[in-house]
Amino acid sequence: MSKILKFAAIGSAFGVFAVAPAFATPVFQSTVDATLTLTSITVVEGAGDVEADVDGEAIIIDFDFFSEGDASSNVSATASPSAPTSLTAEAMAVQLSATGEAAGIGSADAFAIADGLITIQNNSTTNTIRLDFVLNYALAALAVVDDAIGQYAVAYTNFSLQNSQSEDPIVEFFLEADTDTPDVDFSLADVVMFSIFIGPESFASLTLLSDVFGFVGSDVEAAASAVPLPSMAGLFALAAFFGLRRRRNAKS
Repeated sequence: MSKILKFAAIGSAFGVFAVAPAFATPVFQSTVDATLTLTSITVVEGAGDVEADVDGEAIIIDFDFFSEGDASSNVSATASPSAPTSLTAEAMAVQLSATGEAAGIGSADAFAIADGLITIQNNSTTNTIRLDFVLNYALAALAVVDDAIGQYAVAYTNFSLQNSQSEDPIVEFFLEADTDTPDVDFSLADVVMFSIFIGPESFASLTLLSDVFGFVGSDVEAAASAVPLPSMAGLFALAAFFGLRRRRNAKS
């Protein structure tokens, strides 16, 4: 059964495929690569030139990684523009990646969180404007083990784009790859085109939320110094934290 818990898209379709590579050690991979581009602004009602400010800023909220024993992890996180910038000059881009592996007895985890905000102000007192956007995204969540009893891996990838004019998101995904289930490999990629209409002297915003998380643990050698795997309760608590953050941001 698919672990994509939430999905909403405007004018888009997506492909899901699972190809389980052969790994020598248990691993997790969780990635987000997204670009949001403003392609045009036009007057659809009224006359004269466009009078609008469209500014975007994307920031890394937090990132970290940890490993213990015979395990390793890594994280990379970039987001732009790093300060409020006109979207007519620079697209918004977010790239997050969390990876880890356990070659022997040990554990590792990594996470990264990034948010983006686009504010749109129509300064005209008479004109209604239309803004056309293109969202290009690629998402992945992968968790693979060699020994289902002595090893465990999980990867979460969260991504959404919210429109202040609607309760429904433009896109929203939660991918969960978990070696305790059959669902261990997800990859999504698509290009979504959408438009926003703003009346005279009106304001709107777009909010991009993304985060990645992964954990891997191994106790296959059953040595005295083995690092015990964390409880499932702890892992589910962290997953719930990401989900709660999404719901709070969506309502704000």
